[in-house]
Amino acid sequence: MVPVVRLAELPGLAAELAERVRAGGFRADVVVYIETGARLLAHEVGRELGVEIVPMWVSRGGSGLKQKVAPLVAKTPVWLRDGLRRLEEWSGVHRHTRRRAALAHGVELAGKRVLLLDDAADTGRTIGVARELVKREGGAGEVKVAVLAATTPAGRAAVDFFVLEKNSRMPWSSDSDERVETERRAEELRPKYAPRDF
Repeated sequence: MVPVVRLAELPGLAAELAERVRAGGFRADVVVYIETGARLLAHEVGRELGVEIVPMWVSRGGSGLKQKVAPLVAKTPVWLRDGLRRLEEWSGVHRHTRRRAALAHGVELAGKRVLLLDDAADTGRTIGVARELVKREGGAGEVKVAVLAATTPAGRAAVDFFVLEKNSRMPWSSDSDERVETERRAEELRPKYAPRDF
């Protein structure tokens, strides 16, 4: 079975991730998180570390089929959702999609120590694109990467800190039975600005 992360577990997991960052000797000046999957996690980690959080956006190319069928998949039995999740992971479809990234307008990262945060790292490509943008356009000093789940060897190689090692059903996953409540909470924390086409 695919491990399930419950919404109620998020504060504890965020505290564990923040502790791993501190134990690794990294003192972040700011957390830059990838919308939208890391939004709730970022608020928890930022609070734990006592630093500002700033959103960024990374989009993958593709048809958007997963998003379109998500409401139907969420109603299927857990064994089928687990199978579809394993099929997606096995196929490696995410290795072949292009990514675009954007920082929030007016963000100043010059010389700052940035903790780049996402919910999961599978191929490491999203993290790579995000890290490059934070360093190139943001002018960040030192950048370390933290994710809740690093699900593959490539994902683990792309990050500095993580808590979970398996592909997990997060509360915000399209096939989570907590998605409605998670979206409600996340909406309350929605950033005021989002770049076009994201």
